[in-house]
Amino acid sequence: MSERRVVVDLPTGASSSMPLQRRRASFRGPRSSASLDSPPASRTNAMSGLVRAPGVYVGTAPSGCIGGLGARVTRRALGISSVFLQGLRSSGLATVPAPGLERDHGAIEDLGGCLVEYMAKVHALEQVSQELETQLRMHLESKATRSGNWGALRASWASSCQQVGEAVLENARLMLQTETIQAGADDFKERYENELPFRKAAEEEINSLYKVIDEANLTKMDLESQIESLKEELGSLSRNYEEQQAEVAHMSQTQEEKLAAALRVELHNTSCQVQSLQAETESLRALKRGLENTLHDAKHWHDMELQNLGAVVGRLEAELSEIRAEAEQQQQERAHLLARKCQLQKDVASYHALLDREESG
Repeated sequence: MSERRVVVDLPTGASSSMPLQRRRASFRGPRSSASLDSPPASRTNAMSGLVRAPGVYVGTAPSGCIGGLGARVTRRALGISSVFLQGLRSSGLATVPAPGLERDHGAIEDLGGCLVEYMAKVHALEQVSQELETQLRMHLESKATRSGNWGALRASWASSCQQVGEAVLENARLMLQTETIQAGADDFKERYENELPFRKAAEEEINSLYKVIDEANLTKMDLESQIESLKEELGSLSRNYEEQQAEVAHMSQTQEEKLAAALRVELHNTSCQVQSLQAETESLRALKRGLENTLHDAKHWHDMELQNLGAVVGRLEAELSEIRAEAEQQQQERAHLLARKCQLQKDVASYHALLDREESG
């Protein structure tokens, strides 16, 4: 019996069970072995944090039963993993936020373009999947005429393939969503780091206002001490005036008038000095109240900004932890489905061996 080996793309750890020829193809055309073994540095760096998408597994089948199925599987079905990798690379490269308004706008436009391209690739993959399902269904129906036990195995095989495809698509969607959330978190982190210099400037301004308040307090204390000394001087002058008035009581009226006029002038000058010092003290008190109000407003604004930023960062961290938990759960489900798929492949291989022995017999 003539057989045709269908090219497959094996995942890591599955090469020992199916020793077939390996080749990968995508919608952009076949790649050389050198490009597969040594990918470009930029793509390697962009995909360093992503999980490799699983390939499509196809066993050996008689060439007379499936016709041109092997060639179509080689060109299209085995390009699914590379198409997913290309979409994830473009998504990973486009979601990195750039600082500044212009770079944010450019990043949003790039992300929109990558999403459109990703949707187009998903649509193309759905069409390819439908074609493969139709061809496999025809092949299995042709096989079902030879054996009556193939129906249950075919239904289990189709269900497992559908679950694996859905798990791959869901994993790719979750990875893209995780990258988008991580990019948003990095953007908020960058905004928080940009606000730190403003916070330091506000703290420096507050410290300078404290220094001004301290200087105003020192000036106030100096002025109060001057007022006290002037009051004492005024009291001493008043006492001296009374003593001098008592001493010169026996003097003539003219001398008394001259002395009284001189004392009145001196008292008036002293009163003017006291009033000017009191006015200066009131102005310093008003300046102190204004500086205290400014300091209170600055503290209130600073506390509000810190609360808002803390709430945003906490919400983003909670969303990121939820996404990571969902991704881990999907990864576990995918591993379970891959184990079931390997078991089904072994069953199919044993069934093929039985069919070959029956046909050769």
